[in-house]
Amino acid sequence: MMPLLRVRLVVDPTYVDQMRQRSGQRGLLTDVRERAARLGLGPSLLETQDPTDPRAITMLARGRPLAAGDEVLRIARIEPVENPPPGTERADPETHPFDPGLSIAEVRMIRRALSEERNPRHLWGLASCLAPSFPIAASMLRARKIAVESNRPPPSVDDAPRPDPHAAVRARAAVLREADARGIPRDVAEEDIRHAAFLIATGDAEKDMPASLRTVGEAIARPIARGVRIVDRAALLAVCPPSGEDGYVSPSAIQLALSTCKPEMAGVRSLSAAGRRGDILKHPPRGADLDDTLRGRMAMIRAQKAIERHRWIRWYERDQSTRKGGH
Repeated sequence: MMPLLRVRLVVDPTYVDQMRQRSGQRGLLTDVRERAARLGLGPSLLETQDPTDPRAITMLARGRPLAAGDEVLRIARIEPVENPPPGTERADPETHPFDPGLSIAEVRMIRRALSEERNPRHLWGLASCLAPSFPIAASMLRARKIAVESNRPPPSVDDAPRPDPHAAVRARAAVLREADARGIPRDVAEEDIRHAAFLIATGDAEKDMPASLRTVGEAIARPIARGVRIVDRAALLAVCPPSGEDGYVSPSAIQLALSTCKPEMAGVRSLSAAGRRGDILKHPPRGADLDDTLRGRMAMIRAQKAIERHRWIRWYERDQSTRKGGH
């Protein structure tokens, strides 16, 4: 097998701006990946852009470079990776009853928590870092938490009546109309719907939740026992159809989030610049682009939750290995 390398690329800033305007951040990284493959660096496992320096892109890729660069990028540094990060391959949504977009490791963690976890605080902590992007799994963990606290077996999901997906779709239309009128991007509005469904299912919805979000949340939440609801999979997927990008977490947002909690792992050139980027998202200047601000905030929330989920994955892996070692 070809060696795994960490490759630091320096990219032409004009090219970066043009690709972002034409195809967005993901389009930029996809094009960089294809260019790197033509230089002999592939397959790539990860590409991330330093949020403090738009010219700097880091890749984890196998291969041996055949050239030092092309017309828009050059290889600045290459070093071997001794301990590659754990795989983030997404699970086939047909193989589990949870939300699309979960990784294989996350599905394994959720299954284990639902079948074995007896600590209510662990169940709630795990549910909290899955919401709002993965409300189905989060609501199922919350239902197990209630069962553990009441010392009863988890309620049967199969016997509970299912909501009407058509009613949920009709309720969704009102949310999207309001979002369009306020200039809120469609993907941000759908994340709001997922969050509303989770809050309704857990009984944590605020009184001032917009009526349209409350209506669609009520249409998606499914009672399975007295005082216990879960987010119904069929209704949620009818309202927020899988896009292939479900649960996507921006690697650059991960770097920005790590710069505040694990700066030694962030891999950014300037921690102060990273802090300024975070402040701008929280308090955008007058005239800032609304789409960019809302999407940036959503990306940061997803990144922070992904970091929390990674910690839970590691915790369950250590716990399992400890149990095996004890036998």
